[in-house]
Amino acid sequence: MNVRQYVNRIALASVTLVFALLQRSKHETNNKHGGRLSFPLAGPLVVMMLTAGLLLSPHNASADIFFSKEIHALDPEIYLRLNGNFLDSSKTGSHPGQEIGGVTFTPKGGGAPLKGNPHNQAAIFDGVDDYIVIPNTANLDFSSGATLAAWVKFDRLPSEANTVTCASPPGCVTIVAKSGFAMDLDLQAEGDNRFHFYIGVGVPNMITSRTVIEAGRWYFVTATYWPGVMELYVNGVLEAFRDSPEVIRTENSTDYSIGASLVWPGRFFPGLIDEAAIFNKALSPYEIQDLFQAANGVKHYSFHDDERSWKNIIP
Repeated sequence: MNVRQYVNRIALASVTLVFALLQRSKHETNNKHGGRLSFPLAGPLVVMMLTAGLLLSPHNASADIFFSKEIHALDPEIYLRLNGNFLDSSKTGSHPGQEIGGVTFTPKGGGAPLKGNPHNQAAIFDGVDDYIVIPNTANLDFSSGATLAAWVKFDRLPSEANTVTCASPPGCVTIVAKSGFAMDLDLQAEGDNRFHFYIGVGVPNMITSRTVIEAGRWYFVTATYWPGVMELYVNGVLEAFRDSPEVIRTENSTDYSIGASLVWPGRFFPGLIDEAAIFNKALSPYEIQDLFQAANGVKHYSFHDDERSWKNIIP
């Protein structure tokens, strides 16, 4: 049972108990207090009713809290919320980021559009020399499965950001990466103003989004890999995939980076990055869609235990 189910069961139990106590009090107080509830009983009942109402309310928690809980439920290895700091919000909290070049933060309210939270922040990258480093450890190089996810907002298009050439036309910026020479795990945007995901050199180790990036707009971008398969999602929608036995990633010892590559020079990100998460497994399409919907304030219960997925959406 997850946290959301547990909370709602407590709420329903509270409502049931309140109703039962009210029924009992109706009979007990008719004789003692002329049909009115005594204060010692009425006080706790009112508190319980208010608590149950808050728990059952569709607005009982901000979407920001719900989004982060969805991320935590999927157990990321690294989770930088970038909400005014570079702390790792994963279960272990042992992989904080180190800013280089003067990465700063937006004012409260300038972060990714997590509905219900007007105070969210994001990291600001100037596109010149700003980036974040997350030191590598032995358990952070994933060759059997990985997911990179982040919210991004470009101040200017990748084609306008620099003259670095990843491919034609020029312009190349890194979002989240563990770069290597033919041993990549790189989520980036290029001069065609589309998102790209690499695990090695070119085809078959690269895929490209259908979405054409617009400056000033938020995107939730997710890339997944497991041996034989690569997938790229934009705003919860699968836009590119490759299914081939040639899709195999080789490990490297490079640190993780956000906003620039530590191997390929000049790929500095121009804009905002928020809620960066790295997993040691390939998230499913259902899990990725749930994450995006959680940011929009839609609450899901997803079940995957028997290879099926169905959702009970609570408005």
